[in-house]
Amino acid sequence: MDYSLSEAARNSAYRDNSTSVVDYQQVFDEYFFSQNGFWSMFINPKDIKVEASFCSTVNEVITGRCSSLYNSQKRLALYSVSYQYRPLKIISQVAWAESLFSQLDGLLTRKVTYMIESSR
Repeated sequence: MDYSLSEAARNSAYRDNSTSVVDYQQVFDEYFFSQNGFWSMFINPKDIKVEASFCSTVNEVITGRCSSLYNSQKRLALYSVSYQYRPLKIISQVAWAESLFSQLDGLLTRKVTYMIESSR
């Protein structure tokens, strides 16, 4: 998922928007899910949440004050992917195994920020 996130973010951040308005969220979604050949064998793509948000400053990125709407003033794109990770239980009904599985069960989130570059 890390590779898919980085490729989708890179490809959507460097879109030519000189002739039309680009929907960066849609472009990001399309790139991300087009690369699911490997990880879709292990996880259901429907369980993955992808999101693009846009900020004007690095401080907005850090504090989480980005907007889902892009405009020319918001040149920083924060792309994120989340997945509810549940480990495969190969050992069950053993106290230490149940404890381990419950500790590993959690939300897996990856984020990357790009400066949107366009020909406009």
